[in-house]
Amino acid sequence: MEHKSTLPPCTLPDHNELAVMRTLMASERTFLAWCRTAMALIGFGFILEKFTWYLKNSAGADLTRAFHEMGALSTFAFCAGCLIIFLDGIRFIRTRQALSAEHRVTAYIPELILITAMAVILIVCILYSQNILL
Repeated sequence: MEHKSTLPPCTLPDHNELAVMRTLMASERTFLAWCRTAMALIGFGFILEKFTWYLKNSAGADLTRAFHEMGALSTFAFCAGCLIIFLDGIRFIRTRQALSAEHRVTAYIPELILITAMAVILIVCILYSQNILL
């Protein structure tokens, strides 16, 4: 008794399409790694800002220069995080568009939502650190 499969034969994508798929996945992994790095910078800036606030409230000595330097460093960390997200978002979208010109590519809406959410987080952190938002 011979068993015959009723499933249609599977068609595999060609080598070029597989290369495009690998490139897209690598681009997405790189984008997410840069977002993780940017969030670490933003978090570091936020921690510096909170530490500065703690020192201002509890230090008996005048540490004006240290407060100024820590404030500048935390602002730099906030801005560097935002710049990383923005620039890598542009790179990611350009890579997607270049590859989608010839091949079928899924939408990049989740990445745009991530970029927007991280930009909002950055703005809230900056406003909070400048005592505008309490």
